[in-house]
Amino acid sequence: MRDIGIILAIVTTSFIIGCRGVHNRDTDLELVISSHIHLPLSEMEKFYNNRLIDNQESTLYKLVHYVDTKSCSICELKALYQWDDLLINNNLKKYVRVYCIIDMRTQNREDLINALNETYFSQDVYLDTLGVFLKHNDNIPSNQLYHTFFLDKNDNVVLVGNPLNNTYVEELLVKTVDNMNRNEGVYISDN
Repeated sequence: MRDIGIILAIVTTSFIIGCRGVHNRDTDLELVISSHIHLPLSEMEKFYNNRLIDNQESTLYKLVHYVDTKSCSICELKALYQWDDLLINNNLKKYVRVYCIIDMRTQNREDLINALNETYFSQDVYLDTLGVFLKHNDNIPSNQLYHTFFLDKNDNVVLVGNPLNNTYVEELLVKTVDNMNRNEGVYISDN
């Protein structure tokens, strides 16, 4: 059952990645796919836009977008509204909640807070000042292509890739949510 999910993730990742070696790609993907992700949200600072209205506590699934210390956090924040657009345009808002986790250990806090205050979004942003996300999830590769993943109701990774950057991953996300809705919140292969 999980074999199809793994194959689906490998195909998705292959679409995203250019000329990287097959061994590294497969190894990185194997580290993430089907692994359990621990979200130590209580150990991070939660920041949400003052204009945040809807509290999506009833959502079933989590889409985690991790921004590491090598990424441009300000650039990522300017794109936060795109997550809302993606969920609304694909009728996923009632099923999926985006968790944007920013590793703050090398970031300028004041600049980041200013950028957050200037950005409209309805998803929570977690500021990881101590690097606890990686400490709890040492299976996350350093390659940023593997820093966006979709979790089932048990917080297991079922899809890897950023649907904002890849329409194929976006289509897979919609199909995966549909599959999980039919199967009590877990991904089960249709074959």
